[in-house]
Amino acid sequence: MNKTLKLIFFLTGTIIPLACQNNPSLITAENETLLIAAKGEIVNLNLETNTIKWQYKSKNDTIINYSVFTVDDKTIYAPFSSGKITALDLNSGKQMWENTINIADTKIPEDSQNNPYITAAPLISENNLYLSTSSLDRLKSAIYSFDKLSGKKKWETKADVSGRQCINLINDYLFLGFSKYTLKGKAESIFKDSKEQEELNPQLWTQKIYGQIQVDKNNLYAAGEFGRIFCLTFDNDTYLEKHTLKDSPFINNPVVFKWIFNDYEFNSVIDLLSSEDMLFVALEDRYYRTCIFAIDKKSGRTVWKRLLGTNNTPKQDNPNTSNFFMNKLKTWSLINNQLIVCDQDYIYRIDLDGKLINQVSIQGEKFNSLSNVEMDGNNNFYFITIDGVTKYNAKSENFEIILKRNFYRMPFTRINHFQIKYLPKK
Repeated sequence: MNKTLKLIFFLTGTIIPLACQNNPSLITAENETLLIAAKGEIVNLNLETNTIKWQYKSKNDTIINYSVFTVDDKTIYAPFSSGKITALDLNSGKQMWENTINIADTKIPEDSQNNPYITAAPLISENNLYLSTSSLDRLKSAIYSFDKLSGKKKWETKADVSGRQCINLINDYLFLGFSKYTLKGKAESIFKDSKEQEELNPQLWTQKIYGQIQVDKNNLYAAGEFGRIFCLTFDNDTYLEKHTLKDSPFINNPVVFKWIFNDYEFNSVIDLLSSEDMLFVALEDRYYRTCIFAIDKKSGRTVWKRLLGTNNTPKQDNPNTSNFFMNKLKTWSLINNQLIVCDQDYIYRIDLDGKLINQVSIQGEKFNSLSNVEMDGNNNFYFITIDGVTKYNAKSENFEIILKRNFYRMPFTRINHFQIKYLPKK
């Protein structure tokens, strides 16, 4: 495969953008706000007046940018593809600090396909900001720690990961994929015996990780091949005792896991989301139909499942170009205890019991979403289309362009990440 195509496939994915849900607390602003990130620019849009309050542009990231910001109650932390990371005051746009890490050339030259890239949102934990880079060459991936108030880099360490994974925090340890690190950046084994680290860690998980790993207080949930979902727990040492590990990699040892889920009909994982009690998994079948499964975190059993779309009867075993993307999931998120799901044709609101609240047609190029979908307290949707930032008014059932901009996406890729974030008024 062409070197540049290898890089493009590494950076692309079904879910856009890769905004990790690692800072779930409610964040508010001085006024009802929509934060918009596109082509190296961050925009604060006042939704009460539909006017731009402030905007920031990274001059070296206007052509290609696949980085994703995160935000707390005062500050936006925005990494860029050039390696720059900046902190902006949420309400004024004032730059609080800027730092740079040495990563890839944003022009994607032929000889840079193995360079590391920032492809996931930073993780905020107390006064620390953790950022990961990943690469086709696992030896070039890394984790960075910054002081979130000053921007000073505290440490960096090599990370054994390939692909677009977010950093997660479990029991005061950082996890990137299945690699475990202390808050000081020291790599540690997830097994009790340190000898197991040398023997098994390089081959802990030899499969591709599908979708985003999800975590809670004591558990890690990951998707492997053939639609299998694995729950690895850290609240009971018996799951990780070395006598259960007879082969390497440990994925061949089902006793290591609290439970393993799979569905024989829908056996291709798109992505995972997590609530307090349930794990939500988007799976595809061989007809490219998408089905949402709600899985009980304690038992690994299906609570409910819902097939997306209105006409889900498969017509043939080998779909042609016209129906290849039939009900293909594009993006989803958990907002106000509802699943907001977007495919090629609709935006769906699904409650946590699996009931379809409503679905909005976005068929056609004009209102096709290029970004994640956000929702306000009145159940209005916000998303980016080719003509600008679009609002769907739930009361009038009409679409409105609230910020006119020309957005584009490179054909067949998701390299230009468009991200929005809704913030209610304080």
